[in-house]
Amino acid sequence: MKISALQMYESTNWAGLTTSNHLASLFNVAPQKASELLTRIYNTNFGMDLDSYLNQFKPLYLKDDSDYEWDLQGSGRKNIPLIQASLTSGGSAVAATDKPGINNTRFYLLFPEQYFTDVNLIVGEKNEAYPVQIKNDPIQIGSNWEYEVELVTGDYSLFIPTEELAAGKRWSKEWSPVEHTLSKKGGGVHYTSPFKMRNAFSMIRMEDTRPGNMINRPVQFSFNDEKDIARYAWDAALAARSARVRMTDDVKAALLLAQDALRWCSGSPDFNEGGQAREGWLAPNGPVAALDAIDTVLRPLDVGAKNA
Repeated sequence: MKISALQMYESTNWAGLTTSNHLASLFNVAPQKASELLTRIYNTNFGMDLDSYLNQFKPLYLKDDSDYEWDLQGSGRKNIPLIQASLTSGGSAVAATDKPGINNTRFYLLFPEQYFTDVNLIVGEKNEAYPVQIKNDPIQIGSNWEYEVELVTGDYSLFIPTEELAAGKRWSKEWSPVEHTLSKKGGGVHYTSPFKMRNAFSMIRMEDTRPGNMINRPVQFSFNDEKDIARYAWDAALAARSARVRMTDDVKAALLLAQDALRWCSGSPDFNEGGQAREGWLAPNGPVAALDAIDTVLRPLDVGAKNA
């Protein structure tokens, strides 16, 4: 019997065996919750989100909002583009019919910088097929450096195809093999200097409107606040979300500025004549890889912003 307009459903009477289905139909039972905390689908689809990742690190506090700088170490491993290969010192480029390195004959490689040293074993793009060893200290020719090299192979009939010695082919250092006994000289050491980065703070503003009767409005689930304490109120949920949005916007702005800075530096004449990126920027752990990592972070942030 219904006694009031406020009544949601009527009382029910029954006799006999009572099962869980009876209680469920009377709204007296509910499915149990595996957790009182909300599980973010984002974490399931994309793994650790930006908030979870950043929470692993302690915050860095600066004195004021003036520009800030930091140092980065340049990549110690890189490859160098070949300018020219010749059969004689200072000679013309190898011809298509030449056979550089056959019968252990020496030939010459010209590079734009003194990155390699005597005794170094260097390789081109087919690193396992045609390793060569530098046999003397380099000679400076203009602004370039010429290296006398020898093909390292047990077969004297082998030689390097001239297409592997074309201008622009990149060469890198492997190691410096020497004799087991009474070796006289080892490969030299090269050094890499750090460089400086600079950035500025961004001013970001957001606002939110909440009705007074929603303050401390209880809910059936919890939200973790900025101190990771579970809160069962709707305005606490909004505050937690606002904090996440604020952090996301701040980080996104910082990443965009860092992205522009890295792109500028990679092609800046301050770092390489002609404005072309040095090869170190293309290393697996170099700034170009950092740009890819930033893109990976920004992509889900853009998706989250569209879905917010």
